Amino acid sequence: MERRRYKRLIFGINVYRLGGKQIGLTKDISTGGAFIETSDHFPIGKKLDIVFELPDELKTLTTSAIVITHRKKPCSGIGVEFKIKKGSVIKSLKQFTERWSMYMEQSNHVPNA
Repeated sequence: MERRRYKRLIFGINVYRLGGKQIGLTKDISTGGAFIETSDHFPIGKKLDIVFELPDELKTLTTSAIVITHRKKPCSGIGVEFKIKKGSVIKSLKQFTERWSMYMEQSNHVPNA
């Protein structure tokens, strides 16, 4: 049974730490968080200030995220929950996930940024 509050979108987006170091690539993303494929280890509860650019947006989004899970198989990575304080970031993420979900449902296409 799915426990998530937000619909996940399978979509690869490069994610960086504030300051420039790449963390990894999202496997999926939603308004509430993301799974980021990475070989870096971050402890559960670690706060990360992250930066990413949605493919159809003209701006870079910056938000805080908390590491809530680790996974080693089938792909190594971390699950993060966004701690969004700006309404514009929430709005951009919601519009992005809704728009691309509709597109993928209509075309059976899985994009990768």
